[in-house]
Amino acid sequence: MRTTLLSIASLLLAVTLWGAFGYLFFILPRERAQYAEALATSAQEAVRTESSARVKAIIQDTEIERAALVSLLQVPLIDAIKIVEDAARAGGARTVAIGEATPLSTKNPSPVAPATTRVAVVVQAEGTFAALVRVVSLFEVLTIPSTLDSFDLEETEKGWRLTARLTIAVAQI
Repeated sequence: MRTTLLSIASLLLAVTLWGAFGYLFFILPRERAQYAEALATSAQEAVRTESSARVKAIIQDTEIERAALVSLLQVPLIDAIKIVEDAARAGGARTVAIGEATPLSTKNPSPVAPATTRVAVVVQAEGTFAALVRVVSLFEVLTIPSTLDSFDLEETEKGWRLTARLTIAVAQI
């Protein structure tokens, strides 16, 4: 009887040890993987929170600059035309005339300045060749958001004639 009791106790001890080994072999690595995943997730969340805080700080720091840029883009059409005419006169053109100003359709308004419209402007000027070349160079560096799309110079009896096509960003029309 003693041997059977000792055999049963040994068997129970062996089963218990195998159960503990199974627990350690199967359960603990899974728990460790879950713990490592939780650490990685918390690290990612900390990075996201830190990045979000940095972006908010940058946005707050650049608020004045953004307001200045938006005010540059909010030029009324009449003022933009006057700036173009003044640039042509400052370049030395004898006569300056705005042939047409046509709003361009924009499918994707700018997210930075959604209240702007692009306008195609045709400018005609007369003067000497050197003066009109200066006018073209001034059109390339206007103080308003614009691009010089094309220009034509032709010789006439009175001198030279310039026809320039500009695209200007102005306040919503």
